[in-house]
Amino acid sequence: ITALLQVLAPDLHSLSILHCHRYGRLELRFPDKVEVPGGFPLLEELTIAGIQTKLIAPRDSPCEPFFPSLTKLHINLVALAGCPDLDIVSWGDRAPNLARLRVTNINYWPRNMLEALNKVFGGYPFS
Repeated sequence: ITALLQVLAPDLHSLSILHCHRYGRLELRFPDKVEVPGGFPLLEELTIAGIQTKLIAPRDSPCEPFFPSLTKLHINLVALAGCPDLDIVSWGDRAPNLARLRVTNINYWPRNMLEALNKVFGGYPFS
């Protein structure tokens, strides 16, 4: 999957990643980090369901912003324990043209979601 993402990243306009693993079946897991040189320059819409794999640029070829064309992001938290490390603020930095954000199945995590949304989309009242 890592090699496939690296090859296709420059040309993708839409991407959905479903990453839910069953306990005891580690062979079904994505790597914790996937290095993608050059980022996703054309990606406009991204859906991540489940545990978030960190899509990053290699240290020797930094890419900022990593998602320059991303306007729609859907994060579906389907992990049983929630997603305590969900960082909406970093998504705002990595995708400066983000206009639509959908986060489903928040439940109890993360507890700072409303504060983070106000930082990314400044001035909008969220409740």
